[in-house]
Amino acid sequence: MIRSLARCLLLVMVVAPAARAQDAREQRIVTLMPDYAENWIAGQNAAGNPQTLRVSNQVGGTPAASAYLRFPADALPDDAKIVSARLRLVRSGDQPQNPELVMRVASIACTGAPPCNPRDYQLAALNTGGPAVRLTSAAVDLRRFPQRAVDVSTWTPPDPNPGLVRRAPDGRKYIALLLVPEDSGSGRIYYWAQPGNASADPSRIPRLIVTYSIASAAPALTGVQTDGTANVRSARAFLPPATLPRAPAYLPRDVDGENLTHAPASYNGLLYLVQARSQGERYLDALTPLGAIVWSVKLPADLQGGTFVVANNSGRLAIVGKSVVLVTQLNAADATRPPAIPAPAPPDVAKLLNNPSAVMAGPDGSLYVVNELSLFALNPDLRLMWRAGGGASDKARLTLSPDGRFLYATEIRDDKAALLAINAQTGRTVESAFPSATRAFHAPVVVRHPGGADYVFVGANTANTGVLRCVMNDSTLQRPAVDETGDTTARLRPCSGWTDVTGLVGQPMLESTIPAPNQDLSGKKLFAVVGTKLMAIQPQSGATLNTWNLPDLPAATLHLWSGGSPVIDADDNLLFWENGRLYGLSTRGPSNTVFSTPVSGLPADVQLSFGPGGALYASGVSDYKVRALVPRYQLPLAGTGSEISSPTNVQIDGASGDKKWVVTAEGAVIVGADFTVGPGAALSVTSRGVAFRPGFSVKQGATLTITSKGQ
Repeated sequence: MIRSLARCLLLVMVVAPAARAQDAREQRIVTLMPDYAENWIAGQNAAGNPQTLRVSNQVGGTPAASAYLRFPADALPDDAKIVSARLRLVRSGDQPQNPELVMRVASIACTGAPPCNPRDYQLAALNTGGPAVRLTSAAVDLRRFPQRAVDVSTWTPPDPNPGLVRRAPDGRKYIALLLVPEDSGSGRIYYWAQPGNASADPSRIPRLIVTYSIASAAPALTGVQTDGTANVRSARAFLPPATLPRAPAYLPRDVDGENLTHAPASYNGLLYLVQARSQGERYLDALTPLGAIVWSVKLPADLQGGTFVVANNSGRLAIVGKSVVLVTQLNAADATRPPAIPAPAPPDVAKLLNNPSAVMAGPDGSLYVVNELSLFALNPDLRLMWRAGGGASDKARLTLSPDGRFLYATEIRDDKAALLAINAQTGRTVESAFPSATRAFHAPVVVRHPGGADYVFVGANTANTGVLRCVMNDSTLQRPAVDETGDTTARLRPCSGWTDVTGLVGQPMLESTIPAPNQDLSGKKLFAVVGTKLMAIQPQSGATLNTWNLPDLPAATLHLWSGGSPVIDADDNLLFWENGRLYGLSTRGPSNTVFSTPVSGLPADVQLSFGPGGALYASGVSDYKVRALVPRYQLPLAGTGSEISSPTNVQIDGASGDKKWVVTAEGAVIVGADFTVGPGAALSVTSRGVAFRPGFSVKQGATLTITSKGQ
């Protein structure tokens, strides 16, 4: 999917000690791309945005040169603690004969508007606060690695490191680095391309790869396992406790108008969609779980059906449509306050994304987009980091590793199919082959083994059979794999002891149990539909732990499309959609039985997802309609008690009979049309909201009690 890059140079700068586990901080990684560069050549004025960058001593008649790079750093949160930074430079053209270079890396401020004052360079050269780095390829056997031009040097500046992240007069953050040669009689010439240069190779542009930590406010699974589809896990239960009756039916409720979004985004208690208004206007709408609009922001673009809306755990929201990329920051403290008008991507980037088919949002604000036959990676500033291509990438499914270091993608080509493990910061790719007859992949599911390796579970189907496979990437931070250019890459191999599960397979789903430190994955379960059965699989061996027959599931109609992925709630209740029916399994319950119920009014192909308050949504793959699936009880219920409870929302229809009903919901209770509380009966409702449909009545001698749980 990606071809070899030019020779490159990696420098690692450790600028603060790593956060300890007890600090309860989450580590992230972000790639910063420079928006400005200069060369300062001795005896000359600074040259802004040059053709190449030079770092060299005086060699013969060539004067000494220093290079300046400025990286926008607004993607770094204000409370971020930088753990490490890696400056990646790609060599360009013929290099000096001496393979050794000693240089200093200094953090400086440019006085006034660029170009910088040459005196800045002179002062920094005399007294840089940065460390000296010896860069050489002499120790590398160039007969074995003809493209190798990398030396990785690590050092620790004083802690704390003041002045690394600076603020411009307008408040924007940036990191400015000066590369100054020392007396070694050699130098380097590096690739540079001015922002907006559509002909530039993005993978060769300098970048600063920063690992940082922030206070952890994300779900417990963040950093442990990741799914290829957003919002398939809920921090709350959806099904009621086993001691209470399960809803016999689920009612689809439209939560949108003319929606243009593949699936809604969810953040901070609200749902986010792009919707059309009259006269062609487009709006980003924030909705309550059942569809009431909280605020709307008019969008500066003509978006069409099939737009992607994604939000990460920090509230960074991105809208990706045909030749349109918009980003904004949602308000973490008060979700009812609308954000700023979303900012567009540079035109040279937006025009590349003319037909997006899959979008993945990174925790740092980066975006990974499949567009026709290519995969694009954008950093948080919407700068193009790298581009990969070479096959039928419109069939690709994407999943980021828990730490954001690798992007796992699937690809089907004319002659082969493969799982790709891509360095998310540089685009370097390693492949693992799948059966060449594969017609469809499901999204990879990734779990971090306590030992540091990624276990990647992938389902792939041919026309008549399929395979569920485990692939391990053991290129860890402690023991990274490095390719012939010096870039960090994945190191893929089959999971030790794993036996492939064969048959037509559905989207795999891991339960929510987190392995304890220093434990293996033997205590976890992996669920997948295989043939006409639901299977619980041991994720280290592929052994079958349990199977359940799935009623009303014709084998000929499932598995070959990529919608209907399963979802799992906080109690490990597994739900999935196939062939017009909602299936569910209480994996912790004593009976472990599968239930199946038809849901009328939905298309055959829907994508399930959880949203605010644990609500369950079904998004039409073709019609872009979003519907909440609300548990529905028709009263009276024969042969049951008189208590109904829902961890989310619930609707009751019919009549009370002569019972005293107690209805409790963590969300809203909807009392259906013409519902009647009869004489001598009682209805007690405790919830966060009650809606009465037309025709509701309370007869003489009946009692209605409403208790609010607050908001």
